[in-house]
Amino acid sequence: MESKTKEIMGLISVEDLDLTEYSDALVYRIIERITVLSKEEIRIRFIGGFEITQPLH
Repeated sequence: MESKTKEIMGLISVEDLDLTEYSDALVYRIIERITVLSKEEIRIRFIGGFEITQPLH
């Protein structure tokens, strides 16, 4: 899991780390797919296969 996280972080260049607002370009570079599981939960799959499940508040 750690290597997948490093791979994702490698896709983000240094200049992207100074973001102050949403960036479509960054999202397209690191997110492969977002799946809606229910009205309360989504699953985000990053490039490289790393996935997280997030509750919607």
